Amino acid sequence: MEQSVLIAESREILRAGLRAIFTNDPFVSSIYEATTSEELKKRLVSCLPDLVVVHQSLVTDIMQLPRGRFVILATEPDKNMLLAACAYGARGYFLENASAELLRMSLWLTDKMFLLDPILTPWLLDCISGDILPSSSSEILTTREQEIFNLVLTGGLSNRAISEKLCISEATVKTHLAHIFRKLNIKRRPMKVLAMTTGVYNPQQNRTSLKKNGAAIAMSSRE
Repeated sequence: MEQSVLIAESREILRAGLRAIFTNDPFVSSIYEATTSEELKKRLVSCLPDLVVVHQSLVTDIMQLPRGRFVILATEPDKNMLLAACAYGARGYFLENASAELLRMSLWLTDKMFLLDPILTPWLLDCISGDILPSSSSEILTTREQEIFNLVLTGGLSNRAISEKLCISEATVKTHLAHIFRKLNIKRRPMKVLAMTTGVYNPQQNRTSLKKNGAAIAMSSRE
């Protein structure tokens, strides 16, 4: 099925690059462009694109974008914009130098799927770590609890993997985790905030991998 794409970007050099990427896609029939926020609003009404690729600097109200049919490009990542985009049904959040394959992949994402530029993974982990861990966590947790929590947070290890690594039983790991979550007031296992797989995360189909490009870790707040 042929699709139309609207590129909203103020800089000509980036518009040209994005235009070339989608022009070379045999499934893209029409490409429209907007250079300002006002022009973007008009194009959304007049063109009714299947996909909007918009730089976050032109997003004045995310609710004006077509739910489930847009991706946001960023020069520097913004946590609030990322969360808003994910919550409102964006298909992805990429840096402006994202690969052509990642951009083309966004044409075919189904409802509830969200792609995150893999380059943003360390930044996102830092954001999540900052949100989850209180500044005094090392004082709240015992040495063993801190060790286990670090394995969960930074290593994404399962209970069994932790028990094997530390030479303790799974039951002991579960007990430690229960104490950790209670002390830190965590409602769910921290790494469930992220889909620790390569590909795309679809919460309705558990963990579905889209490994074309081996790219983007996937995340979703739409559970």
